[in-house]
Amino acid sequence: MRMMRGLFLPNHIICEILSWLPVKSLLRFKCVCKTWFNIIQDPEFITIHMVRAPCSWVYQSTYNENSCANFTFSTYWQGLVLERNNSTNAYRLRNPATRQILDLPCPPSHQNIIYINIFFIPKTSDLKLLNISCLQEEGDIHTKRYNILSINDLTWKYVDSTSCDPTKFQVRKLHAETKFYLFKLGLVGDSYFDCLDLENDRITRDIKIPRKLFLDWKNVHALNWKDGKLALACIDQKQQLNLWILEDDKKNKWAETKITISLTFLKDYPSMSSQNIIPWTVKENQIWWYHVTDDSQDIFVFDIESREVDFQTSPTTKKKILYIDKPSLTYIKGMHPETQKVKCSEK
Repeated sequence: MRMMRGLFLPNHIICEILSWLPVKSLLRFKCVCKTWFNIIQDPEFITIHMVRAPCSWVYQSTYNENSCANFTFSTYWQGLVLERNNSTNAYRLRNPATRQILDLPCPPSHQNIIYINIFFIPKTSDLKLLNISCLQEEGDIHTKRYNILSINDLTWKYVDSTSCDPTKFQVRKLHAETKFYLFKLGLVGDSYFDCLDLENDRITRDIKIPRKLFLDWKNVHALNWKDGKLALACIDQKQQLNLWILEDDKKNKWAETKITISLTFLKDYPSMSSQNIIPWTVKENQIWWYHVTDDSQDIFVFDIESREVDFQTSPTTKKKILYIDKPSLTYIKGMHPETQKVKCSEK
Protein backbone atom coordinates (compact mmCIF):
# COMPACT_ATOMS: atom_id res chain seq x y z
CA MET A 1 0.00 0.00 0.00
CA ARG A 2 1.48 3.32 -1.05
CA MET A 3 2.03 5.93 1.65
CA MET A 4 0.30 9.24 1.16
CA ARG A 5 2.79 12.07 1.05
CA GLY A 6 2.30 15.62 2.21
CA LEU A 7 0.01 14.79 5.13
CA PHE A 8 0.73 17.01 8.11
CA LEU A 9 -0.90 18.82 11.00
CA PRO A 10 -0.40 22.55 11.47
CA ASN A 11 1.62 23.50 14.53
CA HIS A 12 -1.33 25.12 16.26
CA ILE A 13 -3.29 21.85 15.99
CA ILE A 14 -0.35 19.88 17.38
CA CYS A 15 -0.04 22.40 20.20
CA GLU A 16 -3.75 22.09 20.98
CA ILE A 17 -3.58 18.29 21.18
CA LEU A 18 -0.39 18.21 23.24
CA SER A 19 -1.70 20.77 25.73
CA TRP A 20 -4.24 18.25 27.04
CA LEU A 21 -1.70 15.50 27.76
CA PRO A 22 -0.07 14.73 31.13
CA VAL A 23 3.46 15.92 31.87
CA LYS A 24 4.84 12.38 31.83
CA SER A 25 3.73 11.91 28.21
CA LEU A 26 5.02 15.31 27.13
CA LEU A 27 8.47 14.56 28.51
CA ARG A 28 8.62 11.50 26.26
CA PHE A 29 7.20 13.34 23.25
CA LYS A 30 9.98 15.94 23.38
CA CYS A 31 12.10 13.28 21.66
CA VAL A 32 9.72 12.83 18.69
CA CYS A 33 11.16 15.69 16.64
CA LYS A 34 12.62 19.17 16.91
CA THR A 35 9.23 20.81 16.27
CA TRP A 36 7.58 18.98 19.14
CA PHE A 37 10.56 19.71 21.39
CA ASN A 38 10.29 23.44 20.68
CA ILE A 39 6.52 23.44 21.24
CA ILE A 40 6.75 21.68 24.60
CA GLN A 41 9.58 23.97 25.75
CA ASP A 42 7.76 27.17 24.75
CA PRO A 43 6.70 29.29 27.79
CA GLU A 44 3.32 30.09 26.23
CA PHE A 45 2.61 26.37 25.75
CA ILE A 46 3.66 25.66 29.35
CA THR A 47 1.16 28.27 30.56
CA ILE A 48 -1.67 26.87 28.43
CA HIS A 49 -0.89 23.33 29.53
CA MET A 50 -0.95 24.27 33.21
CA VAL A 51 -4.36 25.93 32.88
CA ARG A 52 -5.75 22.69 31.46
CA ALA A 53 -3.97 20.32 33.82
CA PRO A 54 -6.08 18.64 36.53
CA CYS A 55 -5.79 19.97 40.06
CA SER A 56 -3.37 18.14 42.32
CA TRP A 57 -4.45 17.96 45.96
CA VAL A 58 -1.90 15.75 47.69
CA TYR A 59 1.82 16.43 47.81
CA GLN A 60 4.09 13.44 48.45
CA SER A 61 7.10 14.60 50.44
CA THR A 62 10.52 12.97 50.26
CA TYR A 63 10.50 12.20 53.97
CA ASN A 64 12.53 9.10 54.86
CA GLU A 65 13.42 8.27 58.46
CA ASN A 66 16.59 6.44 57.33
CA SER A 67 17.95 9.34 55.28
CA CYS A 68 19.81 12.46 56.44
CA ALA A 69 18.57 14.34 53.40
CA ASN A 70 14.96 14.74 54.49
CA PHE A 71 13.06 17.60 52.90
CA THR A 72 9.87 19.17 54.16
CA PHE A 73 7.30 21.09 52.17
CA SER A 74 7.30 24.89 52.60
CA THR A 75 5.19 26.39 49.80
CA TYR A 76 4.45 26.11 46.09
CA TRP A 77 4.15 28.15 42.89
CA GLN A 78 3.17 27.21 39.32
CA GLY A 79 3.89 23.51 39.73
CA LEU A 80 7.07 24.07 41.75
CA VAL A 81 7.40 23.22 45.43
CA LEU A 82 9.80 24.90 47.81
CA GLU A 83 11.37 22.39 50.19
CA ARG A 84 13.66 22.77 53.19
CA ASN A 85 16.46 20.36 53.99
CA ASN A 86 15.98 19.34 57.62
CA SER A 87 19.70 18.66 58.07
CA THR A 88 21.22 21.81 56.56
CA ASN A 89 18.22 24.22 56.54
CA ALA A 90 18.99 24.92 52.87
CA TYR A 91 16.10 25.28 50.44
CA ARG A 92 15.47 23.95 46.97
CA LEU A 93 12.85 24.39 44.26
CA ARG A 94 11.56 21.11 42.88
CA ASN A 95 9.20 20.25 40.06
CA PRO A 96 7.63 16.93 41.15
CA ALA A 97 6.27 16.29 37.65
CA THR A 98 9.56 16.69 35.75
CA ARG A 99 11.83 15.70 38.69
CA GLN A 100 14.00 18.78 38.19
CA ILE A 101 15.48 20.73 41.12
CA LEU A 102 17.25 24.01 41.76
CA ASP A 103 19.39 24.22 44.89
CA LEU A 104 19.16 27.53 46.75
CA PRO A 105 21.55 29.12 49.26
CA CYS A 106 20.65 29.05 52.95
CA PRO A 107 18.81 32.16 54.14
CA PRO A 108 20.89 34.43 56.41
CA SER A 109 18.60 33.62 59.31
CA HIS A 110 17.26 30.07 59.23
CA GLN A 111 16.03 30.02 62.82
CA ASN A 112 12.60 31.17 63.99
CA ILE A 113 11.32 31.43 60.41
CA ILE A 114 7.67 32.46 60.53
CA TYR A 115 7.08 32.95 56.82
CA ILE A 116 8.57 32.04 53.46
CA ASN A 117 6.93 32.37 50.07
CA ILE A 118 7.56 32.68 46.34
CA PHE A 119 6.79 35.80 44.30
CA PHE A 120 6.95 36.22 40.52
CA ILE A 121 8.03 39.66 39.28
CA PRO A 122 6.70 40.13 35.69
CA LYS A 123 8.79 43.24 34.93
CA THR A 124 12.07 41.37 35.37
CA SER A 125 10.82 37.78 34.85
CA ASP A 126 12.40 37.04 38.21
CA LEU A 127 11.31 34.77 41.02
CA LYS A 128 11.90 36.04 44.53
CA LEU A 129 11.75 34.29 47.86
CA LEU A 130 10.69 36.30 50.89
CA ASN A 131 11.96 34.97 54.21
CA ILE A 132 10.77 36.44 57.50
CA SER A 133 12.35 35.49 60.80
CA CYS A 134 11.15 36.60 64.21
CA LEU A 135 13.46 37.65 67.04
CA GLN A 136 12.18 38.37 70.53
CA GLU A 137 13.71 41.42 72.17
CA GLU A 138 13.26 42.91 75.61
CA GLY A 139 9.81 42.47 77.05
CA ASP A 140 7.13 41.32 74.63
CA ILE A 141 8.41 43.11 71.53
CA HIS A 142 8.98 40.84 68.52
CA THR A 143 11.15 42.05 65.64
CA LYS A 144 10.53 40.60 62.20
CA ARG A 145 13.44 40.64 59.74
CA TYR A 146 12.76 40.63 56.00
CA ASN A 147 15.25 38.87 53.69
CA ILE A 148 14.77 38.44 49.94
CA LEU A 149 16.40 36.00 47.53
CA SER A 150 16.45 36.73 43.79
CA ILE A 151 16.48 33.56 41.67
CA ASN A 152 18.24 35.54 38.92
CA ASP A 153 21.41 35.92 40.98
CA LEU A 154 20.77 33.49 43.88
CA THR A 155 21.74 36.10 46.45
CA TRP A 156 19.99 36.82 49.74
CA LYS A 157 19.77 40.40 50.93
CA TYR A 158 18.42 42.02 54.06
CA VAL A 159 15.62 44.48 53.28
CA ASP A 160 14.18 45.82 56.51
CA SER A 161 12.58 44.91 59.82
CA THR A 162 9.45 45.76 61.77
CA SER A 163 8.46 45.38 65.41
CA CYS A 164 5.20 44.30 66.99
CA ASP A 165 3.88 43.51 70.46
CA PRO A 166 1.83 40.24 70.21
CA THR A 167 0.03 41.07 73.45
CA LYS A 168 -1.56 44.08 71.74
CA PHE A 169 -1.90 42.92 68.14
CA GLN A 170 -2.99 39.89 66.17
CA VAL A 171 -0.65 39.41 63.22
CA ARG A 172 -1.99 38.24 59.85
CA LYS A 173 0.27 37.58 56.85
CA LEU A 174 -0.91 37.73 53.26
CA HIS A 175 0.53 38.10 49.78
CA ALA A 176 -1.03 39.24 46.52
CA GLU A 177 0.83 39.27 43.21
CA THR A 178 4.12 41.14 43.89
CA LYS A 179 3.27 42.45 47.37
CA PHE A 180 3.42 41.08 50.89
CA TYR A 181 1.17 42.45 53.64
CA LEU A 182 1.62 42.21 57.38
CA PHE A 183 -1.60 43.10 59.16
CA LYS A 184 -1.32 44.15 62.81
CA LEU A 185 -4.88 44.00 64.10
CA GLY A 186 -5.27 45.82 67.39
CA LEU A 187 -6.92 43.87 70.19
CA VAL A 188 -7.68 47.13 71.97
CA GLY A 189 -6.43 50.13 70.01
CA ASP A 190 -5.94 50.91 66.34
CA SER A 191 -4.95 48.44 63.60
CA TYR A 192 -2.25 48.85 60.95
CA PHE A 193 -0.65 47.07 58.04
CA ASP A 194 2.79 47.08 56.43
CA CYS A 195 3.20 46.61 52.68
CA LEU A 196 6.40 45.22 51.13
CA ASP A 197 6.58 45.67 47.35
CA LEU A 198 8.91 43.01 45.95
CA GLU A 199 9.26 44.81 42.62
CA ASN A 200 11.50 47.40 44.29
CA ASP A 201 12.03 45.72 47.70
CA ARG A 202 10.57 48.71 49.53
CA ILE A 203 8.37 48.57 52.60
CA THR A 204 5.69 51.03 53.71
CA ARG A 205 4.97 50.76 57.42
CA ASP A 206 2.07 51.35 59.79
CA ILE A 207 -0.70 52.20 57.35
CA LYS A 208 -3.68 52.81 59.62
CA ILE A 209 -6.84 50.71 59.17
CA PRO A 210 -10.17 52.40 60.00
CA ARG A 211 -11.29 51.16 63.42
CA LYS A 212 -14.95 51.38 62.41
CA LEU A 213 -14.72 48.41 60.03
CA PHE A 214 -15.40 45.89 62.82
CA LEU A 215 -16.77 46.07 66.33
CA ASP A 216 -14.76 43.06 67.48
CA TRP A 217 -11.29 42.52 65.99
CA LYS A 218 -10.43 39.25 67.75
CA ASN A 219 -11.48 36.95 64.88
CA VAL A 220 -10.71 39.16 61.89
CA HIS A 221 -8.79 37.50 59.04
CA ALA A 222 -7.07 38.82 55.93
CA LEU A 223 -7.71 37.10 52.61
CA ASN A 224 -7.16 37.49 48.89
CA TRP A 225 -10.23 38.89 47.16
CA LYS A 226 -11.08 39.19 43.47
CA ASP A 227 -9.00 41.13 40.92
CA GLY A 228 -5.87 40.98 43.07
CA LYS A 229 -7.45 42.99 45.89
CA LEU A 230 -7.32 42.20 49.59
CA ALA A 231 -10.06 42.00 52.17
CA LEU A 232 -10.55 41.80 55.91
CA ALA A 233 -13.25 39.35 56.98
CA CYS A 234 -15.08 38.34 60.12
CA ILE A 235 -17.99 35.99 60.89
CA ASP A 236 -20.66 37.65 63.01
CA GLN A 237 -23.22 36.13 65.41
CA LYS A 238 -25.74 35.78 62.58
CA GLN A 239 -23.41 33.35 60.78
CA GLN A 240 -22.64 35.94 58.13
CA LEU A 241 -19.26 36.68 56.61
CA ASN A 242 -18.60 40.42 56.60
CA LEU A 243 -15.92 41.64 54.21
CA TRP A 244 -14.25 45.01 53.73
CA ILE A 245 -12.28 45.33 50.49
CA LEU A 246 -9.03 47.28 50.28
CA GLU A 247 -9.48 49.12 46.98
CA ASP A 248 -6.07 50.84 46.88
CA ASP A 249 -3.26 50.07 49.31
CA LYS A 250 -1.17 53.09 48.25
CA LYS A 251 -3.98 55.50 49.08
CA ASN A 252 -5.31 53.33 51.92
CA LYS A 253 -8.71 53.45 50.25
CA TRP A 254 -11.32 50.98 51.53
CA ALA A 255 -14.69 50.19 49.97
CA GLU A 256 -17.50 52.45 51.14
CA THR A 257 -19.79 49.53 52.00
CA LYS A 258 -19.10 46.05 53.30
CA ILE A 259 -20.00 42.81 51.55
CA THR A 260 -22.16 40.38 53.53
CA ILE A 261 -22.39 36.69 52.62
CA SER A 262 -24.71 34.31 54.46
CA LEU A 263 -22.89 31.12 55.45
CA THR A 264 -25.88 28.81 55.18
CA PHE A 265 -23.74 25.68 55.32
CA LEU A 266 -22.81 26.23 58.99
CA LYS A 267 -26.15 24.94 60.21
CA ASP A 268 -25.36 21.57 58.59
CA TYR A 269 -21.92 21.29 60.22
CA PRO A 270 -22.17 21.78 64.00
CA SER A 271 -18.42 21.23 64.45
CA MET A 272 -17.69 24.40 62.49
CA SER A 273 -17.72 27.88 63.98
CA SER A 274 -16.04 31.25 63.64
CA GLN A 275 -13.36 29.89 65.98
CA ASN A 276 -12.10 27.11 63.69
CA ILE A 277 -12.83 28.08 60.09
CA ILE A 278 -10.58 30.58 58.33
CA PRO A 279 -11.25 32.16 54.91
CA TRP A 280 -8.01 32.56 52.97
CA THR A 281 -8.73 33.25 49.30
CA VAL A 282 -11.42 33.74 46.67
CA LYS A 283 -11.16 32.10 43.26
CA GLU A 284 -13.78 33.07 40.70
CA ASN A 285 -17.01 32.79 42.72
CA GLN A 286 -15.76 30.45 45.42
CA ILE A 287 -14.40 31.12 48.90
CA TRP A 288 -11.65 28.75 50.01
CA TRP A 289 -11.43 27.96 53.71
CA TYR A 290 -9.30 26.15 56.26
CA HIS A 291 -11.10 24.05 58.85
CA VAL A 292 -8.68 23.58 61.74
CA THR A 293 -9.20 20.84 64.33
CA ASP A 294 -6.95 19.11 66.85
CA ASP A 295 -6.30 16.26 64.41
CA SER A 296 -6.14 17.88 61.00
CA GLN A 297 -6.36 20.96 58.82
CA ASP A 298 -8.89 20.46 56.04
CA ILE A 299 -9.69 22.61 53.05
CA PHE A 300 -13.20 23.26 51.84
CA VAL A 301 -14.70 25.40 49.11
CA PHE A 302 -17.92 27.37 49.45
CA ASP A 303 -19.65 28.44 46.24
CA ILE A 304 -21.20 31.86 46.81
CA GLU A 305 -23.99 31.39 44.25
CA SER A 306 -24.99 27.73 44.67
CA ARG A 307 -24.20 27.64 48.43
CA GLU A 308 -22.63 24.21 47.89
CA VAL A 309 -19.62 23.02 49.90
CA ASP A 310 -16.83 20.74 48.68
CA PHE A 311 -14.39 19.19 51.18
CA GLN A 312 -10.81 17.97 50.86
CA THR A 313 -9.55 16.10 53.92
CA SER A 314 -5.90 16.30 54.88
CA PRO A 315 -3.91 13.03 54.77
CA THR A 316 -3.28 11.27 58.07
CA THR A 317 0.33 10.29 57.34
CA LYS A 318 3.13 12.78 57.92
CA LYS A 319 4.59 11.81 54.54
CA LYS A 320 1.80 13.70 52.77
CA ILE A 321 0.70 17.30 52.98
CA LEU A 322 -2.50 18.71 51.53
CA TYR A 323 -1.91 21.53 49.07
CA ILE A 324 -3.50 22.84 45.91
CA ASP A 325 -1.55 23.10 42.69
CA LYS A 326 -1.26 21.61 39.23
CA PRO A 327 1.46 19.47 37.62
CA SER A 328 3.37 21.56 35.11
CA LEU A 329 6.41 21.79 32.85
CA THR A 330 7.65 24.90 34.66
CA TYR A 331 11.43 25.20 34.43
CA ILE A 332 13.82 27.63 36.11
CA LYS A 333 17.26 28.32 34.66
CA GLY A 334 19.85 26.25 36.50
CA MET A 335 17.55 23.32 37.30
CA HIS A 336 19.06 19.85 37.05
CA PRO A 337 17.69 16.30 37.31
CA GLU A 338 16.81 15.14 40.79
CA THR A 339 19.20 12.44 42.01
CA GLN A 340 18.07 9.48 44.03
CA LYS A 341 21.17 9.28 46.23
CA VAL A 342 22.19 12.18 48.40
CA LYS A 343 25.58 12.28 50.13
CA CYS A 344 25.18 12.80 53.86
CA SER A 345 27.21 15.47 55.59
CA GLU A 346 29.63 14.27 58.24
CA LYS A 347 28.52 14.69 61.82
